[in-house]
Amino acid sequence: MNESTKGLLDQIQQADDRLKDAKATRSDLQAELERRFLDGGLMLLETTNGIGTSHNVQDGCNITTQVSKKVKWDSEMLMEIAGGMEWKTAKDLFNIEFSMSEKSFSALTGNLRSSVEGARTIFLQKPKVTIKGVV
Repeated sequence: MNESTKGLLDQIQQADDRLKDAKATRSDLQAELERRFLDGGLMLLETTNGIGTSHNVQDGCNITTQVSKKVKWDSEMLMEIAGGMEWKTAKDLFNIEFSMSEKSFSALTGNLRSSVEGARTIFLQKPKVTIKGVV
């Protein structure tokens, strides 16, 4: 392909514009389908503990409505519970992961910084090339 850099950038922009329009259209269509079949999900909430799947057929289409659960844990409460356990038991029972922001790390000094440096591993990301048209 012997297209100029500017020509390639123009084509990328046009493709991005078409993709943006297609995503907006798809989102609108999906919202309409969900609106039409939300009643199945609401019926599940009324007749069960709120979790489950309903099936029906409309216009020759099999419609499945699912209501799933998502659990959110209180981290501070779990930390207090884990604090009263042996480390091995707490580590086996809970998902424990410690991290810190680069901004916080950069602000560390002295012995604390030296202590934390051993826990820090840097992974290189895939290179990113950005080209902007000449203005």
